[in-house]
Amino acid sequence: MKATKTHTLTFFSLLIMILQANACHASNNSTNSMPEQLIGQWLVTDVKINTNSMRTQEYHYNDPRLAGRVFTFSRGSITDNTPESEKCTTPVFKKSRMLAADLWTKSMGATADDAPPTPYDYELSIKKQSEIEVNFFACIEGLYGGALGIPEGIEGAWLVSLDTDQFALRWYGETILILKKISQDQMPVASFNCSKAGTETEKTICGSIALAAYDKSLAKAYISTLKHLRLEGDQNALQQFKQSQKDWLKRRNACGKDIKCLQKIMQDRLNVIFDR
Repeated sequence: MKATKTHTLTFFSLLIMILQANACHASNNSTNSMPEQLIGQWLVTDVKINTNSMRTQEYHYNDPRLAGRVFTFSRGSITDNTPESEKCTTPVFKKSRMLAADLWTKSMGATADDAPPTPYDYELSIKKQSEIEVNFFACIEGLYGGALGIPEGIEGAWLVSLDTDQFALRWYGETILILKKISQDQMPVASFNCSKAGTETEKTICGSIALAAYDKSLAKAYISTLKHLRLEGDQNALQQFKQSQKDWLKRRNACGKDIKCLQKIMQDRLNVIFDR
């Protein structure tokens, strides 16, 4: 038992050292457990991309694959239902202060032809020369969003407060997600009228903010693809797509009230639509 405890303490010490290295250019740093303000569920209301970048981007502006997804912060874990589904167990929180310009240029990727990225490029009203408070996390698995960032720069995901109940989260595909806290009385909003939900599946979707948001994302992606196919004038492709949606709806409805089944089948359908 002692050996296990020593190993865990050593591992956390290393993680905290990583966070301290990330913030070596920042001042007034502090390491702690999850802040009370962050505990709860957060909805992705907007997906921001670098509007001045020349690079081919994995996600586009307000991409339905990310818009509407839910992040859950607790003292024991950080979870999400994005395509990346980043895992974070027993998060250790670190707060740092730095110039917004430093945070963006040292953590957000850009091509050689791009100007150094700024909050303005992501449509955020943060002055690049303003000093801002940045939140980093380390987990049992390693640095939260450890695949993100720039080597020799700032690695990992980060959070910047925009308001009392709104944060900007640095995410995959060089995106910034706008998170808004889900209130206790917030109701799920699906693509259909929940007061008229008839099937077991529709009622389950209308009972979950995360599932209802997935339903809205799918409806948006479906309508967008229909418009695109109609503009192309390929009637065969259009009919095939419509039929594939009907077939998928049957499989979705077969999930009944199984939340995990519904989440997976909706996420898979979104991926199929965008991989066309």
